Amino acid sequence: MPISAIGSGLSMNGIGGAGSPQGSSASIQAMEQRLQRLTEEKQKALENGDKKKAQNLEKQIQRLKKQLEQLQLREKRRQQAEAAAPKNQEKASLS
Repeated sequence: MPISAIGSGLSMNGIGGAGSPQGSSASIQAMEQRLQRLTEEKQKALENGDKKKAQNLEKQIQRLKKQLEQLQLREKRRQQAEAAAPKNQEKASLS
């Protein structure tokens, strides 16, 4: 797969469906799979002595890792908010 295709695929697999709980999980999973593919491709580039391609892939890997961390943090916060919501509703109904 050419590097240009890898870069353009980032936005397609990225945070597209992050609005719904299932979308977030699917986006995280897709990003993790993409990260794995990029890492494998980088390893092959290094084995073939293509340092420039490996450097390019490393930059993409770092950007994707950052996006993945941000999405995982948002998902964690969403889950915490959902867990707190029933407790808040119970308190409101007891008053």
